This record gives sequence, C-alpha cells and structure tokens, in this order.
Amino acid sequence: MRVRTLAGVVVSAGLAAASVMSMDAQQQFVLSSQDRAKLIAVDFSAVGADGRPITDLRADEVTLRIDGRTRAIQALEYVPVQGIGGTDAALPYGSNVATVTGRSIVLAVDFETIRAGREAALKEHISHFVKSLQPTDRIALVTVPYGGVKVDLTTDHAKVAQSISMLSGQSSSGEAGCLARDTLVSLRGMLNDLRGGEGPVTVIFVSGGMVGPQGVLSMQTGVSIGRCQLTRENFQQVGAAAANARAQVYIVQPDLSQVGVNIAGLEHLTGVTGAPLWHLSGVADGALSRVIRESGGYYLARFFPEPEETQGSVRGLGLSVSRPDVVLRARPQMTVERPQNRFATAAPATTIAMMKESVTYRDLPLRVTGFTSREAERGDVRVVVLFDSPDPAAVLNDALVGLFAESGRMVASRVLKADELLGDPVVTALSVPAGTYRVRVAAAEASGRGGTSDFTLDAGLAVAGSLQLSDLVLGLSRNGQFQPRLEFGPEASAMAHLEIYGGREGTQVGVMFEVARTMNGPALVTMPGAFAATTEADRFLVTAAIPIGALPAGDYVVRATVAAENQAGGRVVRPLRKVTR
Repeated sequence: MRVRTLAGVVVSAGLAAASVMSMDAQQQFVLSSQDRAKLIAVDFSAVGADGRPITDLRADEVTLRIDGRTRAIQALEYVPVQGIGGTDAALPYGSNVATVTGRSIVLAVDFETIRAGREAALKEHISHFVKSLQPTDRIALVTVPYGGVKVDLTTDHAKVAQSISMLSGQSSSGEAGCLARDTLVSLRGMLNDLRGGEGPVTVIFVSGGMVGPQGVLSMQTGVSIGRCQLTRENFQQVGAAAANARAQVYIVQPDLSQVGVNIAGLEHLTGVTGAPLWHLSGVADGALSRVIRESGGYYLARFFPEPEETQGSVRGLGLSVSRPDVVLRARPQMTVERPQNRFATAAPATTIAMMKESVTYRDLPLRVTGFTSREAERGDVRVVVLFDSPDPAAVLNDALVGLFAESGRMVASRVLKADELLGDPVVTALSVPAGTYRVRVAAAEASGRGGTSDFTLDAGLAVAGSLQLSDLVLGLSRNGQFQPRLEFGPEASAMAHLEIYGGREGTQVGVMFEVARTMNGPALVTMPGAFAATTEADRFLVTAAIPIGALPAGDYVVRATVAAENQAGGRVVRPLRKVTR
C-alpha cells in the first residue's frame, strides 16, 4: 500500500499607529535556510496532562541524546496542524513557519483478536473517532494480519466509516505465536509503505492482545508458541520500520477483549515504537479522542550531524524535557535523513521579487492576518493587514503588502519602509471591492534575510437583519488605546472590538460575546457588549473585555452574536490562540 498517496479596523485611524509589547519567541529561527540545510531534524510531540499539545517549548528545555550522547539543539520549531488544536475555526493568522494541512492517520485493526459478535462497541468507538476528524485529515483503514488495506489514505471519511461498519471480529483459533508473527510482519509492511512522506504519520494499532517473544513467553502461563518462532527481532523490525516512516504509534486495546488475554507482545511493542498502551475507554474521553487531541502538531529539533550518521542509518534516540507536567511522544530510534536538497533556497534580494513568486520563503519568519471593515468613501471594503515576525531578533527594513484576487492578479499593494515597520504588529490598510483575497506580505531585513507569508481573507461585511457588521478584532487595551494582537499569553483579558453599521439611535440592538472551544460548542465565557457612538451617525463601536487568564493554553473561538429588535440576527467569529509564556 502506498499510503503516502496512504478605520482603523474598528476604532479609529489611530489604530494604524498602535503597537503592542514585544512577544516572546515561540520558535528559535536564528538560522538561515542554508544553515538549516546542514542540520538533521528529528520530530517529536509534547502534550500536557489533558493531552493538548504544548506549543511553546524552548530548546533549552529539551535534552536530545543520539546513541546515548547529548547533542546540542540548534533550532527547535513547532509545526502546527492547520485547523487542529481543539477548535474547528481557521488559524488566527497565516505563517511561513512550517505547518501541515490536516493529519495523516492510519488505523490498523486486528480483528483476529476480537470474537465475532463482540465487536459492536469497538466499531462504535471507531465510527465516533472518524466523525471527529477535521475535513482536511486523511485516514486509512487497514486490517492486520489479514485483509490488508480496506481504504487508502483519504479525506472521504464516509467511505472509511462505511468500510468499518462491514467488518466483524474473527477470533482466530490459530496458534498464538503464528498470529503474533503474522501481525508483526503485516505491521512492518504497512509502515514500510509509509516511508518517504514529508511529515510524521499517526498510526493507531487496535488489538485485543498479543503474545510476547520467546524470552518473554517463559514468564507467561498456558501459552504455547507452537510451530512459529517469535523473537525479539520480529518486534525490533517493527520499531525500525516505525522510525523509517516517522510514525507516532498508539496501541489501543478494546475493553471487550477476553479476560486474561496475553498482552506481553503489546507491551513489548510499546518499547520498540515509543507507543503508549491504552484501554479503549481507560483514558479520559476515550483513547481515540485522546489521539485526536495529541496529534495537533509536532516539534522539529535540528542538530548538526556527525560523520558516522550516514544517510539511512538508524540511531538510538532519547528525548527529555525539564518543564514539569509535559509528556513527550517520541520513537526510541530515528532514521538519519541528510537534508541536502530538501530545503528551499534563500529568498530573492527584494520584496518585489518575493511578491511575484508563489514560493513561500522562510528565512525570515512572518505571521499575517487581515480584518474587514467598511470603507466610507467608495462603497469598497477596508482591509486592515497586521503582520509581525515571531523572531525577537528580526528588524524589518522593507516590506510589501499585496492583495491578490482569486484570478491571481494583484489588485492592491502598499510599500512600507523601515520607519513604518516599528509596530508589533505592523498595521496597514488597503481598499478593495468585496471578495475573497489572498493577503501576501513580503519583508526583508537589512542583512538580506527575507520571508513571505500568506493569509486567505473573505473581505466583506456580515449581515444581521438591516445591520452590517465588520470583522471581529481581538487585542489588548493599553494606555486607553486598542492594540491588536495575533495571539495572547498570560494576559487577564482580551479586548474584542466590533463595528455595527446601519443602526439608528433608539433602535434596540443586543450584542453578546462568547468564548468556546469550537464554532458551535458550548460557551466557556459569556460577556455583553458595550456600545459607543462614533463620528459617523450610523456606525457604532461595540467592545467587551473577555477574561482569558484562567483559560489553558490552546485554540479557541470568540463569537459575537448581534440582533436588532424584531429582526434576524447575525454572527461573526474570530479564532483566539493562547500560548503559555
């Protein structure tokens, strides 16, 4: 199976001059693309006690050992999966920091260890798991040791759900050693088919039990190997295949398995793959739901190779973290992949040259987002663009902001020089007709380091009855001024700003702000909006101080629901990302 195929905006013109306090860097991007091309990268994930990804580890908090020797981490990058992290809203900004659009998940189920007629609960858990995936997630269904690929990697989740519904338990009566050996051979073949992908893959192995290798069998009672020899090498080969495939393995045992079933083999498999071993319902919210939470992103730790670390060689891998209450998911082995031609070349010399290319340049890390409000003069909309660099050492010298229509033509642009790039974030605005645009920022430092970042924006005004609404903007209140933010840290509250157009004095209008984990999930925080008049008779500003200090780090959705008396309501939403500082 080839699985790899497996107005300011809402306050005033003064917003453009607003600035915010410098942010702590979440990534260490002090290396050029040429420097990174000399490094080897190893991936791992880090999660909290609740299974949610930890996104702000520093290199000095992580210890990396290759074949038992500590190695210096030259760069540590967090790679988020777009649209993942607890919310089904889009990311709050675009970034040229590496991201993945959707996960690749392989569900390998050993129905031979489940008795016929006892698989209904397992299939219900799997069906719920599949329904919980994001639209961009790709999933494959494989049955082991027999049956093979039922559905190759696909975003057609309904196809996977249908295939699951047709499967049944087999409860093989064959010799335990033969069944375990065949299962390991099947897993190894599946993992070998996953080699060559651009990022790690999540593999969920569901099994009712497995005997261990001969040396472990002597500790068991009533287990016969029979004619099939099962050795530690059979397990180690699976571990090496997982390293080659960059697979993060999870082992899940259904609760409906037979009492007293042998799990020595599953425990041995955890040692060679780095997988946790969970009972299906033995984890809060269920083991499969935990996998969804944990797979929201991963880290790349880069280090300089040594001569003996040749292409394709398998090395021992050890990772630990000094921060308390952080769980690392990593394989005990890694396969050396020499970078060579895997990295893009450095950015062109000018921002104009970078703007003309569709390539994403990453030497200078950038983040960008956009908001829409009303443009009073020509009936167009006003697109306010915010961008910054998460690298605290970055000093922008030149930038070009462009808006590209769906046809690919740039319809508006603005050049910003050094004295206009002092804000954090930088704020600028352009006027365009309503429509869908790609916002692109190209920026450079005096040193020559350059980068680009893109963000897709639906530029238009939302409707609530006879009213029109701007986009929702999130930021902080500092010295009586609103300062927009791309993300939040330990602040006690975030300020939400919204403009309403078309209102008249005396009209009863209600606005309620909510914070939730998902677009339509239950509200965690609810706050009424406070109204203020503006210099325009039919434009009103609505604000709310939203308490976020007690919220754990993660992705959220802020919703603003607007309704005028006896009219249909409307809603605008904005993703909110809170990071641990």
